[in-house]
Amino acid sequence: MIDKIQEYGKKKKFQKVIDIGGKDGKYTSRISENLTIVDLNPVIISPTINYVKADIMEFETKEKFDLVVSSAFIEHISKVEVVNVLKKVNYLLKGDGFAFLTCPNAWSINRLLGEIMGICKSLELSERDKMVGHKFMYNLPRLEEIVKENLIFVESGSYFLKPLPASDMNKIFDISAFRSFASINSNSYPQIKDYLAEIYIIGKKREE
Repeated sequence: MIDKIQEYGKKKKFQKVIDIGGKDGKYTSRISENLTIVDLNPVIISPTINYVKADIMEFETKEKFDLVVSSAFIEHISKVEVVNVLKKVNYLLKGDGFAFLTCPNAWSINRLLGEIMGICKSLELSERDKMVGHKFMYNLPRLEEIVKENLIFVESGSYFLKPLPASDMNKIFDISAFRSFASINSNSYPQIKDYLAEIYIIGKKREE
Protein backbone atom coordinates (compact mmCIF):
# COMPACT_ATOMS: atom_id res chain seq x y z
CA MET A 1 0.00 0.00 0.00
CA ILE A 2 2.75 2.46 0.92
CA ASP A 3 4.52 1.64 -2.36
CA LYS A 4 1.36 2.47 -4.30
CA ILE A 5 0.91 5.76 -2.41
CA GLN A 6 4.53 6.68 -3.06
CA GLU A 7 4.01 5.92 -6.74
CA TYR A 8 1.25 8.55 -6.83
CA GLY A 9 3.40 10.82 -4.68
CA LYS A 10 5.87 11.10 -7.55
CA LYS A 11 3.13 12.82 -9.58
CA LYS A 12 1.70 14.91 -6.75
CA LYS A 13 3.45 16.01 -3.56
CA PHE A 14 1.47 14.86 -0.53
CA GLN A 15 2.33 17.74 1.79
CA LYS A 16 -0.60 17.33 4.21
CA VAL A 17 -1.77 13.83 5.08
CA ILE A 18 -4.47 12.54 7.42
CA ASP A 19 -4.68 8.88 8.44
CA ILE A 20 -8.07 7.67 9.70
CA GLY A 21 -7.70 4.92 12.28
CA GLY A 22 -3.95 5.06 11.75
CA LYS A 23 -3.05 4.15 15.34
CA ASP A 24 0.64 5.17 15.52
CA GLY A 25 1.31 6.45 11.99
CA LYS A 26 4.31 4.15 11.61
CA TYR A 27 3.74 3.67 7.89
CA THR A 28 2.06 6.90 6.81
CA SER A 29 4.82 8.93 8.48
CA ARG A 30 7.01 7.73 5.59
CA ILE A 31 4.80 9.69 3.18
CA SER A 32 4.77 13.16 4.73
CA GLU A 33 6.21 15.06 7.68
CA ASN A 34 2.88 16.89 8.02
CA LEU A 35 0.77 14.00 9.30
CA THR A 36 -2.41 13.92 11.35
CA ILE A 37 -3.64 10.67 12.93
CA VAL A 38 -7.30 10.46 13.96
CA ASP A 39 -7.91 7.38 16.09
CA LEU A 40 -10.01 6.46 19.12
CA ASN A 41 -6.89 5.02 20.75
CA PRO A 42 -3.80 6.50 19.11
CA VAL A 43 -0.35 5.20 20.02
CA ILE A 44 2.12 8.07 20.21
CA ILE A 45 5.51 7.18 18.74
CA SER A 46 6.67 10.54 17.40
CA PRO A 47 6.44 14.14 18.65
CA THR A 48 6.25 15.37 15.05
CA ILE A 49 2.94 13.61 14.32
CA ASN A 50 -0.33 15.34 15.21
CA TYR A 51 -2.31 12.71 17.12
CA VAL A 52 -6.03 13.36 17.62
CA LYS A 53 -8.00 11.06 19.91
CA ALA A 54 -11.43 11.12 18.30
CA ASP A 55 -14.05 9.37 16.22
CA ILE A 56 -13.53 10.55 12.65
CA MET A 57 -17.19 11.59 12.43
CA GLU A 58 -16.73 13.85 15.45
CA PHE A 59 -13.41 15.26 14.24
CA GLU A 60 -13.85 18.87 13.18
CA THR A 61 -11.36 20.86 11.14
CA LYS A 62 -11.31 23.46 8.40
CA GLU A 63 -8.05 22.02 7.06
CA LYS A 64 -7.98 20.24 3.72
CA PHE A 65 -5.56 17.45 2.91
CA ASP A 66 -3.59 16.28 -0.12
CA LEU A 67 -4.02 12.67 0.97
CA VAL A 68 -6.55 10.84 3.15
CA VAL A 69 -5.58 7.30 4.15
CA SER A 70 -7.82 4.70 5.75
CA SER A 71 -6.16 1.30 6.07
CA ALA A 72 -7.89 -1.73 7.63
CA PHE A 73 -10.56 0.49 9.15
CA ILE A 74 -13.81 0.34 7.20
CA GLU A 75 -14.37 -3.38 7.87
CA HIS A 76 -14.72 -2.49 11.57
CA ILE A 77 -17.77 -0.27 11.06
CA SER A 78 -21.21 -0.86 9.57
CA LYS A 79 -21.95 -0.25 5.89
CA VAL A 80 -24.07 2.79 6.81
CA GLU A 81 -21.18 4.21 8.84
CA VAL A 82 -18.81 3.60 5.92
CA VAL A 83 -20.96 5.82 3.70
CA ASN A 84 -20.73 8.60 6.29
CA VAL A 85 -16.96 8.12 6.59
CA LEU A 86 -16.55 8.34 2.81
CA LYS A 87 -18.51 11.58 2.78
CA LYS A 88 -16.18 12.87 5.50
CA VAL A 89 -13.18 11.74 3.44
CA ASN A 90 -14.53 13.70 0.48
CA TYR A 91 -14.97 16.77 2.69
CA LEU A 92 -11.39 16.53 4.00
CA LEU A 93 -9.79 16.31 0.56
CA LYS A 94 -8.31 19.23 -1.32
CA GLY A 95 -9.67 19.68 -4.83
CA ASP A 96 -6.81 17.69 -6.33
CA GLY A 97 -6.34 15.36 -3.35
CA PHE A 98 -6.37 11.57 -3.28
CA ALA A 99 -7.96 9.02 -0.95
CA PHE A 100 -6.40 5.58 -0.39
CA LEU A 101 -8.59 2.95 1.29
CA THR A 102 -7.73 -0.65 2.13
CA CYS A 103 -9.49 -3.58 3.76
CA PRO A 104 -9.37 -7.40 3.84
CA ASN A 105 -10.78 -9.16 0.79
CA ALA A 106 -13.83 -11.40 1.28
CA TRP A 107 -12.81 -13.27 -1.87
CA SER A 108 -9.25 -14.01 -0.77
CA ILE A 109 -8.11 -17.52 -1.62
CA ASN A 110 -8.12 -18.72 2.00
CA ARG A 111 -11.75 -17.57 2.47
CA LEU A 112 -12.88 -19.17 -0.78
CA LEU A 113 -11.24 -22.44 0.31
CA GLY A 114 -13.07 -22.10 3.62
CA GLU A 115 -16.34 -21.78 1.71
CA ILE A 116 -15.57 -24.86 -0.40
CA MET A 117 -14.84 -26.78 2.82
CA GLY A 118 -18.14 -25.62 4.33
CA ILE A 119 -16.51 -23.57 7.10
CA CYS A 120 -17.94 -20.16 6.24
CA LYS A 121 -19.47 -18.26 3.33
CA SER A 122 -16.77 -15.95 1.97
CA LEU A 123 -18.96 -12.82 1.96
CA GLU A 124 -20.34 -13.49 5.44
CA LEU A 125 -18.70 -12.79 8.79
CA SER A 126 -16.83 -15.78 10.18
CA GLU A 127 -16.34 -16.38 13.89
CA ARG A 128 -12.79 -15.09 13.44
CA ASP A 129 -14.14 -11.91 11.80
CA LYS A 130 -16.48 -11.32 14.72
CA MET A 131 -13.71 -11.96 17.22
CA VAL A 132 -11.48 -9.25 15.69
CA GLY A 133 -14.36 -6.77 15.39
CA HIS A 134 -15.25 -6.96 11.72
CA LYS A 135 -18.75 -5.67 10.90
CA PHE A 136 -18.90 -6.10 7.12
CA MET A 137 -16.77 -7.87 4.52
CA TYR A 138 -15.90 -6.43 1.11
CA ASN A 139 -14.74 -7.86 -2.16
CA LEU A 140 -13.61 -5.52 -4.94
CA PRO A 141 -17.07 -5.18 -6.56
CA ARG A 142 -18.66 -4.27 -3.21
CA LEU A 143 -15.91 -1.82 -2.33
CA GLU A 144 -15.86 -0.19 -5.76
CA GLU A 145 -19.64 0.27 -5.69
CA ILE A 146 -19.72 2.08 -2.35
CA VAL A 147 -16.68 4.24 -3.17
CA LYS A 148 -18.01 5.28 -6.59
CA GLU A 149 -21.15 6.60 -4.91
CA ASN A 150 -19.12 8.98 -2.74
CA LEU A 151 -15.78 9.70 -4.47
CA ILE A 152 -14.44 9.83 -8.00
CA PHE A 153 -13.03 6.36 -8.68
CA VAL A 154 -9.42 6.29 -9.89
CA GLU A 155 -8.06 2.78 -9.44
CA SER A 156 -8.53 -0.47 -7.55
CA GLY A 157 -6.20 -3.35 -6.85
CA SER A 158 -5.04 -5.98 -4.41
CA TYR A 159 -1.95 -7.47 -2.80
CA PHE A 160 -0.73 -10.35 -0.58
CA LEU A 161 -1.34 -13.91 -1.68
CA LYS A 162 -2.86 -15.70 1.31
CA PRO A 163 -3.55 -19.38 0.57
CA LEU A 164 -4.25 -20.28 4.22
CA PRO A 165 -5.46 -18.57 7.40
CA ALA A 166 -2.73 -16.54 9.12
CA SER A 167 -2.50 -19.00 12.02
CA ASP A 168 -1.70 -21.87 9.64
CA MET A 169 0.70 -19.80 7.55
CA ASN A 170 2.64 -18.91 10.72
CA LYS A 171 3.17 -22.62 11.39
CA ILE A 172 4.29 -23.50 7.87
CA PHE A 173 6.18 -20.53 6.42
CA ASP A 174 9.16 -18.49 7.58
CA ILE A 175 9.48 -14.69 7.33
CA SER A 176 11.16 -14.91 3.92
CA ALA A 177 8.21 -16.84 2.50
CA PHE A 178 5.78 -14.37 4.09
CA ARG A 179 7.55 -11.50 2.36
CA SER A 180 7.27 -13.33 -0.94
CA PHE A 181 3.53 -13.81 -0.46
CA ALA A 182 3.13 -10.15 0.57
CA SER A 183 4.99 -8.94 -2.53
CA ILE A 184 2.45 -10.48 -4.90
CA ASN A 185 0.08 -7.80 -6.19
CA SER A 186 -2.48 -7.18 -8.91
CA ASN A 187 -0.16 -4.94 -10.93
CA SER A 188 2.21 -7.87 -11.48
CA TYR A 189 -0.49 -10.56 -11.61
CA PRO A 190 -3.75 -8.95 -12.83
CA GLN A 191 -5.32 -12.37 -13.44
CA ILE A 192 -5.64 -12.92 -9.67
CA LYS A 193 -6.68 -9.37 -8.77
CA ASP A 194 -10.01 -10.47 -7.26
CA TYR A 195 -8.46 -13.13 -5.02
CA LEU A 196 -5.54 -11.57 -3.14
CA ALA A 197 -5.96 -11.00 0.59
CA GLU A 198 -5.95 -7.19 0.80
CA ILE A 199 -7.83 -4.86 -1.54
CA TYR A 200 -7.47 -1.14 -2.09
CA ILE A 201 -9.29 1.71 -3.77
CA ILE A 202 -7.86 5.03 -4.87
CA GLY A 203 -10.32 7.89 -5.21
CA LYS A 204 -10.42 11.63 -5.74
CA LYS A 205 -12.62 14.40 -4.41
CA ARG A 206 -16.14 14.53 -5.79
CA GLU A 207 -17.20 18.16 -6.01
CA GLU A 208 -20.46 18.75 -4.19
